[in-house]
Parts: sequence; structure tokens; C-alpha cells
Amino acid sequence: MTVTNFHDPINTLFYLRNDDFGWGEFKTQATRLTNTCEAVWALSVLEQSIHESTVNFLLKAVKGENTSPNNIQNCSIPRDYGWALIALTHCNLPIDSEEYDICLKKLISDFSNLNIGGFGTRAFPNEYSTFHTAIILIGLIKLYIIRKNISYPLKEEHIDLINSIIEESEGSIIDKGWGSTKEKEPLPAYTAYILYAFCLYHNNISKKTTIIKNAIKYLEKADLEIFTFDEDSRPDQRPYRHFTFAWSLIAISEFKDIKTNNLSYYLAKKLLSLKTRPYLINADKNISISGWGLFHTKSESEAPTTWATSLASIALSMFCKRVNCFDILNVIDDSILKNSIPKSLENKPHLKPILKSKNVFLMHGHDTGALRDLEKLLRESFNLNPIILIDKSSEGSSTAIEKFEKHAKECSFAIAIFTSDDEIEKNESKYSQARPNVIWEFGWFAGSLGRENVILILRKGTSVFSNIDGIIKLEYNENVKEVYLDLSRELENKFT
Repeated sequence: MTVTNFHDPINTLFYLRNDDFGWGEFKTQATRLTNTCEAVWALSVLEQSIHESTVNFLLKAVKGENTSPNNIQNCSIPRDYGWALIALTHCNLPIDSEEYDICLKKLISDFSNLNIGGFGTRAFPNEYSTFHTAIILIGLIKLYIIRKNISYPLKEEHIDLINSIIEESEGSIIDKGWGSTKEKEPLPAYTAYILYAFCLYHNNISKKTTIIKNAIKYLEKADLEIFTFDEDSRPDQRPYRHFTFAWSLIAISEFKDIKTNNLSYYLAKKLLSLKTRPYLINADKNISISGWGLFHTKSESEAPTTWATSLASIALSMFCKRVNCFDILNVIDDSILKNSIPKSLENKPHLKPILKSKNVFLMHGHDTGALRDLEKLLRESFNLNPIILIDKSSEGSSTAIEKFEKHAKECSFAIAIFTSDDEIEKNESKYSQARPNVIWEFGWFAGSLGRENVILILRKGTSVFSNIDGIIKLEYNENVKEVYLDLSRELENKFT
């Protein structure tokens, strides 16, 4: 279920895409690796599919096989490999893809060769850079997450590298915020970059609550001029205000120990206030192009940029999911832009209910192997409580339907595994379908919990009814583990 109604930025990102299915900073600029990675991340968060040609571009970039001037389409410095990891983890690649390990090998080698315990820039490779270190750390943790969730044999060097960078980054904090290097005074922008990495680390590897909360307090108290790079007093820095607003909102929305705070709403409000719509009209497709540019003007010369539109879209979408809302534009436009910073959105009619129960009902056929694999994933990776009817006692239930209803009513979410258990012959044709009781239970949950709280996992070759619009369907060939990455993303949206 798509939880954001964010079509203008989606249209803009597709409009900005070049004919080679990559992105430059502007519509007319040649494809660049970093801009393409930003766009891929944004489209994935906006639940759009990534074109095969774009994926191939990223794979070739990791191997240095793209042909371009100034090598802007290939990975050449550590930060590039970090961006590549971020993008590739959003492309549904096999978890053992060679390109992942090329990035890992490169980053492990470069980190061990530096005495500073961080990553430098292209111009100053031996100086610590907060931004470059943050991008690399984010990519490493995203790869760790997808491999961890599907029991991939993790390499010790991978987690050792993440822990080492985290330890070094902790040492670079000044007055609860980070500067551009270890020696520089803190600024909101650099604090936001590394804070997002720390929040990912906190959620998936090891708790770092205090340092995160202190950094958020720094952002809340930061001087407005250095936070926004006010266009009157700091005209040379105007483009970077998008970075600060977007990365700060991305970081805070990722931190699971706080639902929302006033800073989150302020940032969301500022991001939307920077958006000019429409910048221009694409007559061929008859769509409005509405995104974020450099200087917040309507002139075509300042048309939307890939990086500003991508990061703002990621930030606002993550914020939308954090406040459990279907339509981010309704939340922001109706509540924030009109009422500055609201104290609560609890009574808004467009909010969806928070899934308070950790009970997830599992419906299944004869493939008990798939059932037990799925049960293990839910229990170990998401700390959920799978409910499997055959494991429950019939005590207190006189009929099978009473037993089902008793346990079904305790669940806030349901997953069905449809496998080819029954062969049906009709009008001289044959097809295979799931067991009737599994189909019935599936329909019961779709009606009781709502289609957005039900997932269908379908084994290829199993016939399924056509009227299941609005229900998430994940298909696998031989092993149910093939859908774990997509399933993990859906569960993260619902329960975290």
C-alpha cells in the first residue's frame, strides 16, 4: 500500500531522467553517478520501480565500466562507493551480488589505509570529511540490513568497518553537533548527515540513544541563520538549505525512539515552502513539473534539480510514514502550512491507525517449510509474534471457526502464502490454486483489517483471483526467501 500521495515529485524525477536512464543535476546535464543514486533512492522510497537500464548503469559504475568525461559516471573515491551501496540496496539485487562485495572491499581497504579513521574528499583524500564518511556509513548499514534480514553469512570485516567508523565519528562531535571535519565547529547540515547514519545504526545494530538525542537537541537549538543559510545574509550558501532541511528530517524520521517533535514539523513545513509549482509544463506528457530547485524561483533557468527534489521527496515521505498518514500533502498543507507547528495530528481523519499489536496471523497451505522460514523472519528480525493456527490449542473453542476467530481478532496484520495445493479442472482446462480455507481466511482478513494490512505471498504458477487491487502481492519462484527483501520493507513501514 502506497502511504504517500506525492505525484508531482515523482513526475519531476521521471522528467529529469536522461535518455540513458540516468540523472544529472539538471534536465540538460549529462548523467552523473551521485545524482543517479539520489534519484534511485527517492524513487524507491516513493515506491516506484527502478528501470533495468538504471540498475545496469549502477552495476557498471561500481566496476568502472561506464564511458564518460571526467569519470563522473563511475566510482572513483570512497564516497562514490557509499552512494552506490545506498542506490543498489534499493534495486532488489540478489544479496550475493558481486557489486556489493566490490564496494565493501574498496571501502575496507581505504579505511585501513587512513590513520584518521574516516574518509576524505576527492581533493583532500587524507582529511576526515563528515559528509563523505556519513554517506559511506549509510551505504554500509543499508547493505548490512538487507543481508542480516535474510540470514546472509555476514562478513566480520563488514560489521567491524561499520563499528570503527561509528567510533571515529563519535570522537568528531563538538558541543553535541558535528562540523565538516573533526576540527571544525558544528553546523546543522553536517550534524544531519551523520545523524541519519547513527539512527540507522541505532535501529539495526547497536543502541546509541544518548548521542542521537543530544544531536537532535543541538538541531533544535541551532541558530536559524546557520540552519537555513538565509539567502540575504549568506547568498553563496542558498542551495545548501535544502540539504539541511531534508537531511535533518530524514534523520529524525528514522529515529524510532521518538514519534515526532516540533522540529520535524518545522522542517517539513520549510521543505514544502521551498517547493515552487509548477516550474514548467511538459507539453508532451501534459503533466506539471513540480519539485525543488536551487534558489526557489519560477524561472526555467532555476528549474528543479535532481538532488534537491530527491532529498526533499525522501525526507517528506519518511516523515509521512512516521506520522502514519496516507497523504503527506494533506498533512502538510492542511495542518502545518496553515497552523505553523501543530501539537498533535491524532484527530485528523486522514491518519491511518498505528499497528499496536505485534501479532501477525500466518495463513498457509502444504508448504510448511516456507511457513517456518517466514515465522523465523518475523520473530527474529522484526520482533513480531507470528500466529499459526495449527500451533494453537483448541481449548475453549467448540468449532474450527471459533478457534480461528479467537486468534484472528488478536492480530493487527496478516500474511497469506498461496501455493499450488489444489488442482482444479474446469471447462477442459486445469489450473492450480491455494487451499479453499486459506483463500477464505485471506478474504476474512482483507475485510476485517483492511487491504493495507494484508500481504499475499504467491508461489509462481499458483492461480489467484483477479480482484485484489490494493493488496500487496509478492511472488517467488522456488523459495519464499526470494521475497524477503520486499517483505522486510513492507513490514518496516507498518511496524516501525
